[in-house]
Amino acid sequence: MGLSKTSIYKLMRNGCFPLNIKVGSRSSRWVENEVIEWSRIERLLSNFPEITSTQKRVN
Repeated sequence: MGLSKTSIYKLMRNGCFPLNIKVGSRSSRWVENEVIEWSRIERLLSNFPEITSTQKRVN
């Protein structure tokens, strides 16, 4: 799944994506394991259309 920068930050504000870590004035990073876990959960949720996935939460 591809997400735009705007979508990622919107999800972070809503508590639906792992928070980033600022490593400079213009740089951010994410904890790899947190993003992998988020991705795994999103794939599982995609099997259950009655549960709202990230794609629906962004829009």
